Amino acid sequence: MSPRTTTAYAAGFVGCAAMGYAVHVLLSSTGCVGSCGDAERHVALVPTGLFLAIAAAFFGARLVFPGIFLFLGVGAVTVTGQGVAPVLLGASLLAVGLLIVAVGLLSGRAARRAARRRSVLASEGSGAVATVLGVQDTGVRVNGRRRVVLRVRIEPVDGHPAFEADKTLLTRPDAPFRPGQRHPALYFPDRPEEFGLVTGVGDRSALPAGLRQAVDRLDREGEAPR
Repeated sequence: MSPRTTTAYAAGFVGCAAMGYAVHVLLSSTGCVGSCGDAERHVALVPTGLFLAIAAAFFGARLVFPGIFLFLGVGAVTVTGQGVAPVLLGASLLAVGLLIVAVGLLSGRAARRAARRRSVLASEGSGAVATVLGVQDTGVRVNGRRRVVLRVRIEPVDGHPAFEADKTLLTRPDAPFRPGQRHPALYFPDRPEEFGLVTGVGDRSALPAGLRQAVDRLDREGEAPR
């Protein structure tokens, strides 16, 4: 973790703690008679803490976001003498914070598994040429990218028979897939449903042997790899 990120986390959690403390004081003073000056002085901690938390998240401290809900929840559930309302509010905030943490952990684990699969495919996969047969738009958009289902024909360069398969992926608006396009690809001969298209070749000398064979085949057929 870089020093900047460490500083961002420290500032962000200080902001979260400030908000949690302010909420605790404010809820504890609910229904006070006369001067509530002590509670009123803590009101400013809420926007200040929120600013610190948002700034921290902007600088890479992503776990600060669920921390907002967790600290607010702790501040609320520790209120005494005000009935069950603060406890219910705090429990709800804690549940939201824990849910965000759980979703983040599961997403991170899925991303790491996908990265491992890509790494294994790159190092152990066999080369092929993939021809796009059809493109189906699912209607889903993720960060401005379209999620599409490609129907492709995979032609291995190692002599295995060609086959057709589907691939779901995200495409950039400026680089759409179209029927007839041909791309280098990698696949597992014993698990042909696991394959990947390569849309950028870069330094050919650094390519795995199987992928380099696919690129060379496209060159011989007069189609520069896309």
